[in-house]
Amino acid sequence: MSSDELGPSFRKFIDSTTAITLARFFMPLVVAVLGYFLSTTLSDLKFSNQQIWAQLGKMIDAQAVTNAAAAGVSAKVDAAVKQLDHLQGQVDSLPRR
Repeated sequence: MSSDELGPSFRKFIDSTTAITLARFFMPLVVAVLGYFLSTTLSDLKFSNQQIWAQLGKMIDAQAVTNAAAAGVSAKVDAAVKQLDHLQGQVDSLPRR
């Protein structure tokens, strides 16, 4: 018997059985491969995120040190300006010739 003699209903059965077999055995493989790639991508993103936060923490620490140093310099400049103003007042009060 050829496939033409079996009729269209049997041909549909063969086609549907083939489709079910393919779906049953190959789709889990496809899903597993996609899951593997997605999970490795996710772990790479997590690792990159951790590195970014570590670098951001270092940058925040460096910024805090810089701000503290700038505040110290600013205080010293303010003190020097006050001393200069005081000295200028003393010089201005000296008798002129």
